[in-house]
Amino acid sequence: MSEAKEHNAYTAVVAMNLLAIIGYTTILHIMFLLINFIAAYVMGLDLTGKKTVVLLCSHKALAFALKSVTFLPKCAGSHGLMSISCIIAHLTMITVDSVLVCAWAPYEEMDVTDEVAGLDTFGKYDRLTEKHSD
Repeated sequence: MSEAKEHNAYTAVVAMNLLAIIGYTTILHIMFLLINFIAAYVMGLDLTGKKTVVLLCSHKALAFALKSVTFLPKCAGSHGLMSISCIIAHLTMITVDSVLVCAWAPYEEMDVTDEVAGLDTFGKYDRLTEKHSD
């Protein structure tokens, strides 16, 4: 990092560009999460399987992205700046997934015995199963 400071290598980093990277990554990652949730639903997975597929299949590999940057020619731009954008995007995806996991954690599949007994997911009696006398 001291060599980069000496050569003023990262003076082109602008806060608005960082916000654009974070926003673009968030939108793209949410799209991947939705596509993978639909795929997991079509496959008929249980809720635990859906959670696993959605979270693990939505990640893009940071190592692959950084290796791809090294194959670009020098005229494409600074490899260091491109690497920083990859790292910021990866940290953004981890943050989005952390929020999703915390929000998704309390949800569990309804037990079959609850369904037969007429209980909904919150343990209350389902009014639709009551027999009405005419």
